[in-house]
Amino acid sequence: MKSAQGPHDTRRPPAPAARPATRPASVRAPARTPPRRRTGRLRLTRRASVALAAVLVVVVAAAATPALLGVFGASAAGATPTAGSRTTSAPTLPPTDAVTATPSPRPPTPDLPPQVTVMPHGYLAFAADAMYPPAYSVDASTLATRAAQADKPLAGITVILDPGHGGTDGGTVYPMTGDATIVEKTVALNVALRAKTLLEGLGAQVVTTRSDDSWVALYHRVAQVAQYVLGRHADFLATTGSRAWPDAAETMRLSSLVQICLDKNSDYLNGPGIGPFKGYGVTPDVRQIFDIERQHSDIVFVSLHCNSNASAQAQGVSVLYTSNNMIYHEERSTSGTPIYRFYDDAGRTRLAQDLFDAIVAKEPGLSNNGWMAPIFDQDLAVLREENLVGVLVEMGFVTNDRDRKVLLSDDGVDRIAQGVAAGLVQYFKGG
Repeated sequence: MKSAQGPHDTRRPPAPAARPATRPASVRAPARTPPRRRTGRLRLTRRASVALAAVLVVVVAAAATPALLGVFGASAAGATPTAGSRTTSAPTLPPTDAVTATPSPRPPTPDLPPQVTVMPHGYLAFAADAMYPPAYSVDASTLATRAAQADKPLAGITVILDPGHGGTDGGTVYPMTGDATIVEKTVALNVALRAKTLLEGLGAQVVTTRSDDSWVALYHRVAQVAQYVLGRHADFLATTGSRAWPDAAETMRLSSLVQICLDKNSDYLNGPGIGPFKGYGVTPDVRQIFDIERQHSDIVFVSLHCNSNASAQAQGVSVLYTSNNMIYHEERSTSGTPIYRFYDDAGRTRLAQDLFDAIVAKEPGLSNNGWMAPIFDQDLAVLREENLVGVLVEMGFVTNDRDRKVLLSDDGVDRIAQGVAAGLVQYFKGG
């Protein structure tokens, strides 16, 4: 059985009470003052008075424009937006031959309607599209050409590796009683660290959600994904001078919303540790975060786990993904909160297949014997609460003798890591 921290925990917290809308205080018109009697020292003609008034209007408007634009989170035309401060370090931007900026001439109005669709039976869902035009565009053909080359095929790619569990949460173990001979958290970390070395050798930038035996909450993991992508996106906007909305300042505002997940590192579903994530449906802010994450198709997410079963016959590797239809099926009746429907199903299923094929090719001992489907769709929080192309790899059953030997051996760990690296290269080759 997985612990509550694990990726199969799909419980939903109760919907929070709606906050009343507020209106800004009205601005009182300035009081009129009686006209002064003219003096001999200063006399203005009507034409001169009009000219002076026009000059004053221009000066006041010029001074007020930056402040007014700041209210809407936009930069003045021609100005370079600033990313602002944040707690994450600035990542290295990918090669410019694979990424292009597509700035809009003027940012759309930030209070664009949320585009909620009423689905059958009255269920609510956001439109299966981005809220705003994308600013970050990846040239898949450039990545495919590079991936087909022998030297550094993953240059320009970022891989986020997520070794499951950790610290006080060991995940699944064997045997269930007495001293455990195998612990999921250890295997997951061993494979992740070995895969990191291999992927960096192939030119990829690698981020790990944990690099030691520390406990990392589920929402801490998805917050790490959000912080990394949002920081990278803000840097890209500032570097290119893009005025597309959300701009750099708005992107960092979104980043600040998920910081509490990192600060609290807690999975209490009714506590502050889940930050802006609801566990069911999404808010307009989270929808914007997911839309931005989807643009960065040169970043992929791979979560590493081990499986267990009451039957020792269950054996082999499985790769799980989370689709739009599965999330809609699981969450359609959740307290009227709109459901997000713009995950990349095609990318996720293809990555799942490529990783499964590559791992089994490198380690035939983990061939799936049909006890479980080799690839299947499941509503997993660690994939539902972020919108990269991502999958969860169950690397084998700790309860199966053959799988366990592979998972405990250095050679077995190396071959699984090699399969992860080879599967990612195949994914970016496309086809």
